[in-house]
Amino acid sequence: MSSVQIISSSSQLSTIIAKNNIVIIDFTATWCGPCKAISPIFEALATKHAKASILAFAKCDVDACTDISRAYSVRAMPTFVVLRRGEEVDRVTGANRGTLMGLVEKWAGAAAGGAAGGVLFDAIPAAENSMFANYGKPRSGEPQKKPAGGFGGAGRPGGPPPPPGPPGSGSGRKLGTVDSIRGSGGCSDGNCS
Repeated sequence: MSSVQIISSSSQLSTIIAKNNIVIIDFTATWCGPCKAISPIFEALATKHAKASILAFAKCDVDACTDISRAYSVRAMPTFVVLRRGEEVDRVTGANRGTLMGLVEKWAGAAAGGAAGGVLFDAIPAAENSMFANYGKPRSGEPQKKPAGGFGGAGRPGGPPPPPGPPGSGSGRKLGTVDSIRGSGGCSDGNCS
């Protein structure tokens, strides 16, 4: 049994997309010589990398499914389109073996590295839900907490209040210039250690 699913309708493609996090589609045509030449490579990559509910490989004949090829703006064959959760994230046009292998290896690696129980790790929601992303904003149901000790200098969250007066008004400590430090003996022989 082949690891490549043949797409015959839009509803079938929708089912494949719904069941898999990443789908790589080979848009092909029966009359296309380069398509026939690259097809065994695509089949071999599918056999090696396909994983149920994580990474699927499909083939779409542009003449049999004109609505699908039009929806993905396929203008040359072969065209390989990568969908992640139904959204196009990558595309390669042409029958270049190395380019196709690179594309598949890239997305197979993304699927394998981020797969956990058939679900890809998504960094954006993870970052949004991080305790660091929500500093200053209470999470739902949690009281707002102020960190003990703060994060640092004046004007920073949890730090001491800034000195009174506008910036540059002399309210802060003036450090001087490098030359004034060197001239004071703070850096003998140009070595400030």
